[in-house]
Amino acid sequence: MVHNLVVLMNKVSVKYLLLALLIVAISAFFILQGRNKKNKTENDDFEHYINSIYQKSFLDPHEALCLLDSVSYNRNNNEEELAFLFFKKGEINILNHQYKDVLKNTCQAYNYYKNSTKKYTAGLCLITLSSAYAHLEQYQNAQEIALDALKIAEEIGNPTLLGKVYNRLFNLHIALDDFDIALQYILRSDSLFEVLRDTASLSACKNNIGAVYLKIENYDHAIKYFKQAVFLHAKEEDKRPLISSLNNLGYAYMQVKDFDNAIKYMHQSISLNNQIACIVNPAPYKGLGKIYQIMDMADSSNFYYAKAFYIYEKEAKYSDMINTLNNLISSNFIYKNYNEAISWQTIRDSVQEIRWKKEKEELLSFANVNYEVLKKEQEVLQQKQKSRNNYMILSFMVLLLIILLFAITAMYSNLRLRSEKNTTELEHKLLRIQMNPHFIFNTLAAIQHIILDGDHVKSIKIIAKFSRLMRQTFEYVRRESISLNQEISMISNYVETQQARFNHKFIYLLNVDKTIDLDKVKIPPMLLQPFIENSIEYGLRHLKKPGKLRVDILSEGDFLQFKVRDNGIGRSKMKEYEQSDKEIHATDVFISRLKKRRFDEELSFKVIDLFNTENCPAGTLIQFKLKVND
Repeated sequence: MVHNLVVLMNKVSVKYLLLALLIVAISAFFILQGRNKKNKTENDDFEHYINSIYQKSFLDPHEALCLLDSVSYNRNNNEEELAFLFFKKGEINILNHQYKDVLKNTCQAYNYYKNSTKKYTAGLCLITLSSAYAHLEQYQNAQEIALDALKIAEEIGNPTLLGKVYNRLFNLHIALDDFDIALQYILRSDSLFEVLRDTASLSACKNNIGAVYLKIENYDHAIKYFKQAVFLHAKEEDKRPLISSLNNLGYAYMQVKDFDNAIKYMHQSISLNNQIACIVNPAPYKGLGKIYQIMDMADSSNFYYAKAFYIYEKEAKYSDMINTLNNLISSNFIYKNYNEAISWQTIRDSVQEIRWKKEKEELLSFANVNYEVLKKEQEVLQQKQKSRNNYMILSFMVLLLIILLFAITAMYSNLRLRSEKNTTELEHKLLRIQMNPHFIFNTLAAIQHIILDGDHVKSIKIIAKFSRLMRQTFEYVRRESISLNQEISMISNYVETQQARFNHKFIYLLNVDKTIDLDKVKIPPMLLQPFIENSIEYGLRHLKKPGKLRVDILSEGDFLQFKVRDNGIGRSKMKEYEQSDKEIHATDVFISRLKKRRFDEELSFKVIDLFNTENCPAGTLIQFKLKVND
């Protein structure tokens, strides 16, 4: 009986134990749910508060940024809250034209969102980054980031994000004067926002569509879309887009010679701009200057042109400054105000000098080979036209003022043109040596094959790599020297493109002495590429076993030691194939470039045939030294 009682007690104990465990589990579940709900509510409240601060940026961006900074300093924010703070700071930076700050803040936000479930916000971060890079004229980066955003938008199927990405791609193609493709993107975006009834985005689309039609001189369509944009912008809290749309509408009316409406809308744009008093828009002042010039009202024209110029000067917009100065010079010359024309011409020359210096430090725009070549040709034509215009203006002033000044100016102009011609010929010569047509055609064929195989991700990556290589080649050929870091980047792009072309038939190893400051050390551009090309095309390409290409860059006192080594078929075997004249020609050009530096560096150049233990060819070693120039 005692045994039965013990068994009964054990059964009851187990039953109550299981019941207690069930109660604890249910309680824990509800507690956790309550905490998650509380955290979610707190996070929603935080984002609502940050968005309320962001709304203030339309009136005072500086105050909004200060408030966001105070939130980050005075509160223990979690990782998600910090990411949202950085995201909003980046959006305010983009509105305030602080593009380097955009990159700093938005990158920090994106680093969190790219690994989170909030893919929509990650896409918005990429759109903001693409816009900042485009304003900094780094179009290659802007395009790659916009395509990443497009991929996210298509993956999550969000029409709002997709419309914003289309709008960003539109702006990129507008910057590159590719109006047909730009119009396709912005019309897609407009259709999406029409369905979504997103007034702010839709009004921006209408304004952009009008801008494209204005560019292609379809003024009726331009006026139609600008009017729609003005109507929609008037309903928004942020009035800055309305300022731009009013000015665009005025400019469109100017093109059809309806000057009354043109003046009306431009004055409305100026009046609204003065009310906001954040950033002054110079476009309506410039437009009024043009209108009054056409209407033969010299004083009014000069007043508004000068007003536009001083605004552009504060913003350091050199192209717009020069364009406005040209109008001032032309206007004063037509009305025989020669002293004023000379004064503005002097200012224009100094601005042009600053602009030329700035252009030398900037990257070329979009990395498309045909576009780059056409752009170079266009720049040469524009430069010749500018030179002719300057020559004519100076000639007229000299005839009216001092003959001696004319002689000096003409001599300087001729010397400059000859110098530019010689520089262009040298650039083309180096470019013909560096760029192998077979490499370009074969790489394009490889890209075509990858596309036909349906591997879109791989094809996009190799196109981006190949286009970056082309951009670097056209950019660096214009320079006397580049940083060692830039040289390494270009060589890496070249080798990776070749690896993709030959299906990774060989590996690439790079060894750089850690004591070398890659950004400070300067070397002549594209020194290594011909030797690496020879190693791949005539050494590794015909190798039946896995190939290896190794580049060593070592520090030796005041010199850098460069070594390019491959385990290819060797030079003796190369002669059985097609090449040796090109190799000799490239070597001669390389030696000539070193001799011009006058450091006796050419004496260090060696080509060493490598052999294995059986005395059979086992590759080639190229080595030379360069004097450090940092």
